[in-house]
Amino acid sequence: APMIRDAGENSEVTAVLGFPAVLHCEVEGIPLPTITWLKDNQPIVSSPQLTYTQGGQSLRVAAARGEDAGTYTCRATNPAGTAHRHHTLRIM
Repeated sequence: APMIRDAGENSEVTAVLGFPAVLHCEVEGIPLPTITWLKDNQPIVSSPQLTYTQGGQSLRVAAARGEDAGTYTCRATNPAGTAHRHHTLRIM
């Protein structure tokens, strides 16, 4: 099954309004898992504001906005199963 490093820890990231932020999700598994990011349980569509990098192992917020605050989930899936890691993004 996929393994996400530090999966048991809820990550808290604080971003400064108008500045970039990056959420990380280091994944291992054979075959290599597919990564999906969700915000408040809705899949995120990659856009100029929210970009998947490193094959999805990072989610980059181009310029943090108030509405970007919330709970983000990294979901790693392969035929053996699924793993999740939660991140809380705060904006100051």
